[in-house]
Amino acid sequence: MKLFNDKGMIFPWAAGLAALLFILLSSSLVQYKNQIIGTKVYESHIREQHLLSVAETQFVQELSKNYAEAAYTPFHVSTPDGKAIVSCIEEQEDSIECEWRLTPIDRDPKIIKMYYQVKNQ
Repeated sequence: MKLFNDKGMIFPWAAGLAALLFILLSSSLVQYKNQIIGTKVYESHIREQHLLSVAETQFVQELSKNYAEAAYTPFHVSTPDGKAIVSCIEEQEDSIECEWRLTPIDRDPKIIKMYYQVKNQ
């Protein structure tokens, strides 16, 4: 089989190979773009979880030191990831309901309700 002849046998092969490479490249770009978006969402959720974890740790320490003040006044925590504010109400004698308002730097505020068992002092 001759590749160089007067009937133009090489052009269809080259065009087919170029189209195949273009399809492969465009699908790779779409996958890369989706991976970038997924990574940003994952990082944002990790930062939000870290903000909640740090704020909750500080709040529980404050709650164990001074229950009356910590349970009934809003507690504020600021970190490089954002701000967290918690306000609590007494649910029962031995538990409180706390509403966390998380405001990460790169996302909209989020409200989370949590319940804590406490020992009345």
